[in-house]
Amino acid sequence: MTAPDRAGPEHVISDRVWRWVRRATVVGIVASLAFHLITAVLAALIGVGGGGAGPRGTEEAVVEFAITTDAELAALQADAVVFDTPAAPETDEIPEIEIEESLPEVDASGSLDDLTELAQDLGSGDIGMGEGLGSGGAQGQGASFFGVEATGNRFAYVLDISGSMAIGGKMEALRTELTRSLNDLYDAAEFYVVLYSDSATPISGGSRWVGANPTEKRRARSAVQQINPSGGTNPMPAFELVFALRPRADAIYFLTDGEFDPTIADNIAQLNASATVPVHCIALVSTASEPVMRRIAQDSGGTYTYVRAPGGGGGP
Repeated sequence: MTAPDRAGPEHVISDRVWRWVRRATVVGIVASLAFHLITAVLAALIGVGGGGAGPRGTEEAVVEFAITTDAELAALQADAVVFDTPAAPETDEIPEIEIEESLPEVDASGSLDDLTELAQDLGSGDIGMGEGLGSGGAQGQGASFFGVEATGNRFAYVLDISGSMAIGGKMEALRTELTRSLNDLYDAAEFYVVLYSDSATPISGGSRWVGANPTEKRRARSAVQQINPSGGTNPMPAFELVFALRPRADAIYFLTDGEFDPTIADNIAQLNASATVPVHCIALVSTASEPVMRRIAQDSGGTYTYVRAPGGGGGP
């Protein structure tokens, strides 16, 4: 197609129209080619999808589902999991272990006296020291004083140190037996020692229970060795101190070698009325106070014991 040969304005317009027509023609051809190409592709795809049809070309594909029982499924799963256990090498040889037959030598030399002295220095109550050992001392169940046993955790000692105690070895016997009794107390126990003559003096210097630990036992033993008997016999102030302690005592040891006012038995019963504490009465050498002490023991549920002179002789 040849463009028209014109001049002037008409020529310009004609030229533009001509170019538009030419472009439209090219676009149309391209669009036609693209349309035919897409159509051909779709036709090919449709032809492939219809392959495998029966004679009529309309038969549908059939999908089959396999049915497996639980037992068969479990067997398949068991077969699918395989654990490889490495085999241990077989051997008949057992390694020998050498045992040292020799034992280290231990030096156990030393006398029983040395061990007893060491136990006294340490304040231990685990080593018996002869007559007077209570079941509570070694067993941790109570206390013992001049062979009189008591149960509990808190024990009070009301002890006579009047002038008559300096005669006939009575003070020495008291020191020995009190030291033994305190040593035999187990560590969890508590004690309170009060000495009386005309007045009363606690060896701990206070109004409280003292723990039966090695330190307090050592202090008590030292105080006992410094006792100097003197004065008369009045146990009432000592009992007032003991019954003022809180908590109350589980047992009271009451020792004397002489006579005292019989009305003290009534006073002790009044102090002991709210919570009866057993008072174990011990008459050392002399039986002068036996009737009153028996009454105190009976009123409190305690015991009465007579202790002969250290040499074995009887008292008046």
